[in-house]
Amino acid sequence: MDIEDYQIESEGYCRGENPQMGKWQQEFNFSPVSGQGRRSRETQREFIKQIRTEIQTNYFFIHQVSVRITLFHREEEALETMLTADLDNYAKPICDAIKGAEGLLIDDCQIHSLHICWIDTGKDPYFEIEITGSPDDFISSPIKLYEMADGLYYPYSKKYWTKTGIKDSKPEHEYLLLGALLCQTYRAYTVKNTLLNNGHSQLEAHRQSQMFKPVRWGFHKRRVSESGFDCLSRSQWLPTIFEWVQEQEPGSLIDEIKNCVSQFVD
Repeated sequence: MDIEDYQIESEGYCRGENPQMGKWQQEFNFSPVSGQGRRSRETQREFIKQIRTEIQTNYFFIHQVSVRITLFHREEEALETMLTADLDNYAKPICDAIKGAEGLLIDDCQIHSLHICWIDTGKDPYFEIEITGSPDDFISSPIKLYEMADGLYYPYSKKYWTKTGIKDSKPEHEYLLLGALLCQTYRAYTVKNTLLNNGHSQLEAHRQSQMFKPVRWGFHKRRVSESGFDCLSRSQWLPTIFEWVQEQEPGSLIDEIKNCVSQFVD
């Protein structure tokens, strides 16, 4: 990355448009709350709400990430009193806060690595959160989740990041990309079922079919249905794609989308 590209990414990070080289980090100047013990559910909900209020980003990480949580509180309180909770109990509310429509992750199943530590401070307690993913594995908000051929829900946004700022997709681009994603997932789903029918184990069929799946992750409906996202079933969005693709000139991708969509639209 040259200096100009780095400056563009840095400016976008400051505006909340993109991570900085795949990383987001923020300090929260209030006490962390334990997810266990005597804390009420209402206290935890308020804590989660407070974190989300201070997150000022316009994107989501869409693949696996590492999360690092650093707590700052007094050593004396940690060692000589019961004012602080066990370290691991602080992780759950924070991980809940950074997922969903008001967070940075679509779901906390994206967290592949979680590190939490505490450091002595002379100040009032506070904490930092750091999320690290691959530099290009993010999507501009707002997003909707679309059910694809495999029954999983995939994120899509009408906005996309460029070096000159966030752009809006044209409807025909949206239809084309969603149709292409449907084809990818249909191919992987078909390969997996064929392998299962030919005697392969569930694990073998899953692994062998991964080469046909899109890079973008899909999520089980139960993981995302209560996260604040709009989740569209195939019956809600495919009829629009079906009408659009019928009007297009024949071509290899258009023909593939047309054939794939016809599998799901009467």
